Amino acid sequence: MSLRILADMSIIEMMTNYNAYQQLLHWVEHRDDTNLQGLDLTGCDLSGLDLSRAMLDHAVLVEANLRGTNLSQASLKSARIKRACLIEANLSQANLTQATLVRADLSRADMRLANLQQARLIATRLHQTDLRAANLLKAKLNAADLSKTNLTGATLAQVDGAGANLYKTKGLYGGNLRQIILSRANLSQLNLAGAFLAEAFLAESDLSRINLAGAFLGRAKLTRANLREANLAGANLTQADLHGADLSGAILRGAILKQANLFEANLDGADLAGTSPLSI
Repeated sequence: MSLRILADMSIIEMMTNYNAYQQLLHWVEHRDDTNLQGLDLTGCDLSGLDLSRAMLDHAVLVEANLRGTNLSQASLKSARIKRACLIEANLSQANLTQATLVRADLSRADMRLANLQQARLIATRLHQTDLRAANLLKAKLNAADLSKTNLTGATLAQVDGAGANLYKTKGLYGGNLRQIILSRANLSQLNLAGAFLAEAFLAESDLSRINLAGAFLGRAKLTRANLREANLAGANLTQADLHGADLSGAILRGAILKQANLFEANLDGADLAGTSPLSI
């Protein structure tokens, strides 16, 4: 573990940072009742440390190196972890409620059962991250990279993931994605069969070849979405807004389209057998 001084830090900031670093080092060695909440550990190299169960609420870990660090069951509520490196870190069962992880790198991190309610993960890298059974209720994932992430059993209701990349993301089959915001997101070829997407906001997203068979999309916003060759067989699209959507080659066999808005939608080559009356 080492201390890395950032170029724009003042003398007072450097001393505060050093003292916080020493406090944490003491706790790591003795596991006593040292108060770690609110520590400023900006730029510190904490890679590989065992910080499991540490109470780091409101801590400042901006640009810190936490690669491979064990933070399992740690409390990081409202912590500032912007631009930090958390590659391959263990954050299983960690409490990150309202934490700020903007532009952090959490690639290949273990975040099973982590609590990320209302966390800010804007432009955060979550490539191949394990988020099974994690709680992401109302989290901000705008422009986040969730490619090849495992979200099996995760709570994603009311997540704002506008512009996110979910390429080959796993575990969304049958999930609760109520009121999720994924406008301008990459959802191509995902398996969302049976998912609950009531009032989801998916405008201008790439949903080409997505599997939404049997999904509930009541009142979903799909304006100008790319749904080319999508599987919507048996899906419920009651009052969904598909204005200007591209449904060319899509499978809509048996879909419920009651009061759906398909004005200016492209239905060339779409399979509409057994669908309810359309509103075009």
